[in-house]
Amino acid sequence: MTSGAGLHADERVLGGRYRLLSRIADGGMATVYLAIDERLGRRVAVKVLRPDLARDDEFVRRFHREARLAAGLSHPNIVAVHDFHESSGKPDEDLYLVMEYVDGQTLRHQLLADGAMSVRRATQIMTAVLSALDEAHRADLVHRDVKPENVLVRDDGSIKVTDFGLARAVTSSTRTSTTGILMGTVSYLAPEQVDGDRADARSDVYAAGLMLYELLTGQRAFQGDNPAHVMYQHVHGEVPLASDRVSTVPLELDQVIARATARDPDDRPETAGAFIEVLRDAIRQLSDEEFDAAPVFLAGMAPGTQPVAHAPTPTQSLPADPSLAAAGTEGSIDGGTEGGGGQASPTQRLGALDVDATQRLGALEVDATQRLTTLGPDPSVQDLSDTDDTIKTGDDGDSARTAAGSVAPRRRRRIWPWLVALVLLIAGTGTWWWYDTTGPGSLRIVPTLVHLSRADAEKALSVVDLRAATADAFSETEPAGQVISAEPQPGTEVTKRSTVALVISKGQERYAVPTVAGAARGEVERLLKERSLALGKVTEDFSETVAKDLVISQDPPPDTSVKRDTPVNVVISKGRAPIPVPSVIDKPADEAQKALEALGLKVVRGEPVNSETVPSGAVVSQTPATGTLFKGDTVTIVPSKGPVLIQVPDVTLKKVNDATKILKDLGVQGKVSQVFGGVLKTVRFQDPAAGTMVRRGTVVTLTVI
Repeated sequence: MTSGAGLHADERVLGGRYRLLSRIADGGMATVYLAIDERLGRRVAVKVLRPDLARDDEFVRRFHREARLAAGLSHPNIVAVHDFHESSGKPDEDLYLVMEYVDGQTLRHQLLADGAMSVRRATQIMTAVLSALDEAHRADLVHRDVKPENVLVRDDGSIKVTDFGLARAVTSSTRTSTTGILMGTVSYLAPEQVDGDRADARSDVYAAGLMLYELLTGQRAFQGDNPAHVMYQHVHGEVPLASDRVSTVPLELDQVIARATARDPDDRPETAGAFIEVLRDAIRQLSDEEFDAAPVFLAGMAPGTQPVAHAPTPTQSLPADPSLAAAGTEGSIDGGTEGGGGQASPTQRLGALDVDATQRLGALEVDATQRLTTLGPDPSVQDLSDTDDTIKTGDDGDSARTAAGSVAPRRRRRIWPWLVALVLLIAGTGTWWWYDTTGPGSLRIVPTLVHLSRADAEKALSVVDLRAATADAFSETEPAGQVISAEPQPGTEVTKRSTVALVISKGQERYAVPTVAGAARGEVERLLKERSLALGKVTEDFSETVAKDLVISQDPPPDTSVKRDTPVNVVISKGRAPIPVPSVIDKPADEAQKALEALGLKVVRGEPVNSETVPSGAVVSQTPATGTLFKGDTVTIVPSKGPVLIQVPDVTLKKVNDATKILKDLGVQGKVSQVFGGVLKTVRFQDPAAGTMVRRGTVVTLTVI
């Protein structure tokens, strides 16, 4: 669904998941809201159906079925259906459809703003629409309501088709009870739909053909004073040539439109896919100049004027209001002379037209379900006594049809009073009709509307009998809810009940910066794009708390209100910072511990050990000795106790051999120094003295007498 009016919603949460933020649009069948899917954190469009539809069991059943079918469609040109509410039958329960949110506007709004398009743009749009329809046709799903209102144009120009299956759910179960279902779609109804026959893919093709005509000309193919008149043209009329209105429309496209809008479904392309091929074949025959030419209107066919349709035959003329046919509001039946009397007599029978819809004309609701027929042949040329086609009247006075299906002829004495009445009514109302519809009484001046609120602008138009069609747009200068522009311009003279296109301000275009911290690198751009923002500068840094390839920080911070396409800078985690392990061997243990802790490492001291080479208190060993660690990892260091010390024993008065053996066993050496020749072989003195602590290998001098 497309963005629109930013009207405040009631902040309801549907299904415990979808928080309604603002109202996008109101229609005869539903209200569309912008909402947030609180479970997935994404914007969605929620179409809430009218309460009376939700209470219709048959509609609910069909809605569920069609919603499931629509949800199964996956195509770049189809608005995705994410979810729908399964009704539990509770009173006042909301029935809703959750769809993809589309930034942009409807094709109708674009047509109102821009009018007729070049062949290139028109065929680009139709190719996208037909591609979406083809996807549905392949799934045996018929749209049944193809029209510009159901085509969304994104801000980048891409096309999305919406409401697949919904029209079927409505028209199948609420056709007679839902007022206005056909009012908005009557301009695109296929003849078989008007006649009440089953719609199929060819019905969508017919509507698409009429859309192509409208894109090329800026004008609907069939127009009338009321829906019944338009529906009659679908069944009995011919689509006018687009080139009769816009000279730049190639004849090849006239032929394409004629084939797509053939009254007999068998004469149309069978599917939207087949229509694409027909369209492409025609495009291949065009030159670049024909393809890109700006629309050039023929004289009298400028925007705002009515095209001159092909003159209808007597079988194609229809009063503006079939229920008031006797008044002759538009064209009487033109009969020729017959017999010698020169009396005007109808010579053709109008085909029956069943109009199954309830329409409103002014303040009067008129049941448009009628069968329009002309009078039968002139009774003056028939022998009534020799035919069984006599008029048979029941209790209700209705004429019976013959077994052959023809309408029984009426007797002259019944025809002429009605013809006289018809002439009188035409004479009595003709002048008023001319004055009010095409004469001076129909002209209105477009008032000044810019800077007015939506309600005040619509009221101002209503006062002068004009209508409003609104579209919404952001404005840096106009407050939300006020008119930015109006087309036609103020002071323009138009006929009454003409439509004035209003662009309503949504206020300044601002977007809340989403939270992207903690998001994966590959998700950041998508999250920003969903909020109409851009990815700015990307830098990388180590983080002890954020995993690799996740966002550490962002600028601007979350929930900051910024303009469209504002760049958001992010810092991406490279993971934990590696710490090369330094060597602290031979360093004092205290100094070594401080150095390791300064790097963010944890230090554990092992039991001190003796070392012949490392001074006492210094580090003898560490684990790990090399490699890479991360902050908080552990390094174990082992301090030195210095060398092993031996206590020198007392070996005085011992025989020299015994003394040297005792010293050798302890790890020290005995050095003999003899006095008086060492005759007694007894140790008299020793150096170092007994009890002295010495290192292994120390020499103890023994004085022997």
